[in-house]
Amino acid sequence: MAILRRDDGVQFVLQPYRELLHLKNKSLLKKELQHLSENHGNYARIFKKNGGYEAVFARDSGFLLGEAIWQHLGQPNDLLYIESLPGKQQALVVMVHDNMVHLDTLIDYASLTEELAFLQAENTRFAVYVYGDVPVSERPEAGKFNLEEAQIKSFTRLHAPLYNTITMTPTLRLLSTERAIAELNLDKNAYIALVTTAIILILVIIIWRWQASPAVPGQDQNPLLTYQTALQSPAPAAQLNALAAQIIQAYNVPGWIPTKVSFANGSAQFELHTIGSPLTGLLQWAQTNNLEVQLTSNGALLSLATPLPARAAPTAIVNAQPVLAAVVDRLSQVLPGNNIKIGVTTPHGIYQETRVTINLTNTAPQVLTYMGSALAQLPIALSSGTFSLNSGLLSGTIQLSVLGN
Repeated sequence: MAILRRDDGVQFVLQPYRELLHLKNKSLLKKELQHLSENHGNYARIFKKNGGYEAVFARDSGFLLGEAIWQHLGQPNDLLYIESLPGKQQALVVMVHDNMVHLDTLIDYASLTEELAFLQAENTRFAVYVYGDVPVSERPEAGKFNLEEAQIKSFTRLHAPLYNTITMTPTLRLLSTERAIAELNLDKNAYIALVTTAIILILVIIIWRWQASPAVPGQDQNPLLTYQTALQSPAPAAQLNALAAQIIQAYNVPGWIPTKVSFANGSAQFELHTIGSPLTGLLQWAQTNNLEVQLTSNGALLSLATPLPARAAPTAIVNAQPVLAAVVDRLSQVLPGNNIKIGVTTPHGIYQETRVTINLTNTAPQVLTYMGSALAQLPIALSSGTFSLNSGLLSGTIQLSVLGN
């Protein structure tokens, strides 16, 4: 990584580290950017590009000269810019391919042909711009570098240099990594998602309470009472949606990462491990957000709870076999493979309970919402679940019960 300082004091960073990221999960993207910063420098600029994010990192502050020249020349898809620097036998070289800067560096005249030889193997048509007496030609010429005719979309010799005259915009100045990430509003997006989920759950509670029938006198004598009680637990879809939102929230704890989670009836406990943040910082964050954190020998335990409505009581006991078949068939559409295991059946007086275990391996949290949709309206109870978390993916089991006769 090189530094180039102009006579007017403007400092440019050459050859910074660049990487194109396509992570959709905002919390995972944030953690990956922080990891790249640890390895490639604490100054960064992040651009939205090609359906993802182009992250640029450097160990020194300054402006991005390659991007500045590319923007000044109209942002051609593929660009080769070569400018002689005054008083030096060196050329400033900028190469852009597929709308991304791949090279911005200084090359000695004597090494120019050798250093740029790799371009002759590219199946690309470049817009070529040249300034000054650099050993570069449009057609083959002894002692000078040239591209094949089929690789040249246009060839322009400029009458004035860009390095000393180009105006720098604030958007091309490297920022601290924390500020560059903050400008993406990743935490804001996650917060909006959580607030939206909370609003939906509140609306579900209001609608359910509005539709619920008043209690029937003498209901304690109802022979269906135990069956009805079992199925008045929160719907599996609501529980799984809540868990997916809670996992996102756990991944947004600053400086900590969840590694395990267990849940039941809308409540989840996450085992957290630090990635550089002290325990005092975690406790302060929990206090600010009115959340419960318990310190353990392994790190910390974060408790998250989402209020979920109970379901309306069923009026009759259904046949368990069609329900069991529907559970297996519907979940198999969401989780292809041998991931569903039917367990033992236990009698409970006038009905019976069949246990079903769902195995998840490296599964995205969003799949939980698909599973909830698949299980909608079925007379089943979701008991509990336990998972390990690795890079935002779940591995573990969910226990549910099919109730009927």
